[in-house]
Amino acid sequence: MTTIGTDIDRGTFALEQALAGAPFYERWRACDPGPSVSLAERMATLPVLTKRDLRAHIPHGFIQHGHDAKAGFASGEIEMVSTSGTAEERVSIVWNQAWWDRSEQEAAHLHPVLHRVFGSAHREAVLTTPLCTGNRCYVAPAGALTASPWMPSKAGPTMSLLTQPVTR
Repeated sequence: MTTIGTDIDRGTFALEQALAGAPFYERWRACDPGPSVSLAERMATLPVLTKRDLRAHIPHGFIQHGHDAKAGFASGEIEMVSTSGTAEERVSIVWNQAWWDRSEQEAAHLHPVLHRVFGSAHREAVLTTPLCTGNRCYVAPAGALTASPWMPSKAGPTMSLLTQPVTR
């Protein structure tokens, strides 16, 4: 594994990996002014990644060259996960739990409370609206919400907190 010093170094490394290794991001290379400018300037020149982009290019557009998506899905190394669809239609992404775990550990080094949490058994929470806790999410048109056991008032949804133990 490569050790990378500062947050800027890590950001630059991640950007270079994406632009060189993921089919979807390769087209962004033409927008990138290159390493002679700051990471912030480089990021500001890149297009915005949209849900439409994700839907059109998932999964293969975001899997780095040299990685076998079919084998990754079969082994469980990667999987598809979806948003709840509260802002618009649901969107799926390729999820790699090992990458997420490494990201949490990196974040833990930056904050003592996170270090204590991620360094021990803990529960993780998923925040969602009450109507989006299963496989389907119902979102009514604005103003169409009525009081029910699941939606207390027309004022809008409340948040549900689903917790699950983390087993690592």
